[in-house]
Amino acid sequence: MNESARALDCCRRHLRQVSLNAVVIFSLAILIGSPVLAHSPVVDSSLSDWCVGAFSNTAAGGGRVEDSAAALTCGNCSTSTNLACAVSTDCPAAESCVNTTSKTEVAWWDNRTDGAVNDLGTVAVTTDNENMYFAAELWVDPDPVSLPFGQIAIDYQAGGVDTWHDPAGLMTAPGNCSVSTDRACTSDADCHFCQISTEPFPSTRVRPCGSACDPDIGDVCDVSQTCLNLGATPVSGIGMDAGPPSAADYLLLFDFSLWLISAGDAVQLMEPGNTIDTTSPWDPVTGCPLDDVLDNDWCDFPPAVNPGASGGSGGPPGSIEVAIPWSAFGCTGCPGACVCPGLGPGVPFRFTMTVARGTLTLDFIPDGAHEDVMSEPVAGMTTTSSDSCAGFGTGNTDCEIADDTMDAYVPRNPPLAHENVPGGRNSGLLVSKNGAAGSITLDWGGSCTAADTDYSVYEGMIGSFASHIPVTGQCDVPGTSATFNYGNFDAYYLVVPNDGATEGSYGVSSTGERPVSGSACRAQSLGNCP
Repeated sequence: MNESARALDCCRRHLRQVSLNAVVIFSLAILIGSPVLAHSPVVDSSLSDWCVGAFSNTAAGGGRVEDSAAALTCGNCSTSTNLACAVSTDCPAAESCVNTTSKTEVAWWDNRTDGAVNDLGTVAVTTDNENMYFAAELWVDPDPVSLPFGQIAIDYQAGGVDTWHDPAGLMTAPGNCSVSTDRACTSDADCHFCQISTEPFPSTRVRPCGSACDPDIGDVCDVSQTCLNLGATPVSGIGMDAGPPSAADYLLLFDFSLWLISAGDAVQLMEPGNTIDTTSPWDPVTGCPLDDVLDNDWCDFPPAVNPGASGGSGGPPGSIEVAIPWSAFGCTGCPGACVCPGLGPGVPFRFTMTVARGTLTLDFIPDGAHEDVMSEPVAGMTTTSSDSCAGFGTGNTDCEIADDTMDAYVPRNPPLAHENVPGGRNSGLLVSKNGAAGSITLDWGGSCTAADTDYSVYEGMIGSFASHIPVTGQCDVPGTSATFNYGNFDAYYLVVPNDGATEGSYGVSSTGERPVSGSACRAQSLGNCP
């Protein structure tokens, strides 16, 4: 028997029943809605009492990792009790960090490169037995023609709606500037740039004129560029490309125009339905106490907002906080003995957010294109996007929105009960030699989860069972069969399911999981089906 025949025979005998697991990227230790009390931040637009506000969690090189999600646990400073801390150096001199496990939250950090003018910086959520709290940092241009309109989607059960609230049909993909083609835009004004002034460090990009050019250095605004291709790229709905796939059970709408003119409650809770607004699959949640002379019983709430020092890309980001009482979700008896029909204290959920263009229409309806969205192929979230924006303000500003990947939910893990999680197993790997010299065909059974859509094929040398590397051109096999030329050595083969973003396990040996390839097609992430 020659070497090739021995290799094929070995494959038949030893790899006939190979169990393969795909996996989840990242396990968040704290799932929102845990029975353990998270914390009760003061709704004052300052994130200093949130874990995301602790310096060690946000400093460059510290706990903050751009374009990722994290579960955070922190405490408070011993004297300045309204300051969150993870270590004592987060506190003023002579104070220490105490109660270090008293606060828990889930945070998403965005590197601020993927929108047009209004960009996400941080999104965080926490709960107690009375409220759900959301906080967000936004790089905001406080111009009435470019106000941000935020939507946060919440998923906790099967079903839901996978489209944003967009009655006017204006939430398209952004365009690009006519010369600075890597800069996203929703109007010509987004493409008017200062000639000298730049965005905050470490960005080196010139600043949009709406953030103010510096006349002291002779800076002027260049208005020669225009916004092209607005709406030319289709944009998918909520969770359309997420893995596990998700649809929203609730939306929180942030209409900054209402806040800007002090018109009262600027955050509105929405649920599936179109009896109140027949132009949208979403209706306002009703049944909340009247809170304004012009109000009905719609569930809208007053946010605390800080617009930032100078707004837009020229200064520190603005911030917003809001508390949504569990009673808005139908709960009674909170905070003491909550009884809830669905979402409530202790019920796990996912969230995602988009920012669109808004104006002074004062109607909880977005007025223009998407400007930023949570969507990155990184740890802690459910996206299947293939794009990741470059570092803070240094790369393409529309690298996510324009490629139809409006899909990320955080946290990713543990999975919700209804989620179809990638990372299943398959069995029955068989190999056969073809008539053509040097060609073999592998066949295998499909994954136990429909969330796995492709497969990666690896080849290694028998006797060195951690040597497997991808077979050329076989990282994303769409079916359950692959034909290719084999190497001139005694070989073994492994087939690993993947969902386009992460791949599963390489099978289990007597000592546990087989090792990941040193040149893996995808990052590894284990699923939850048998």
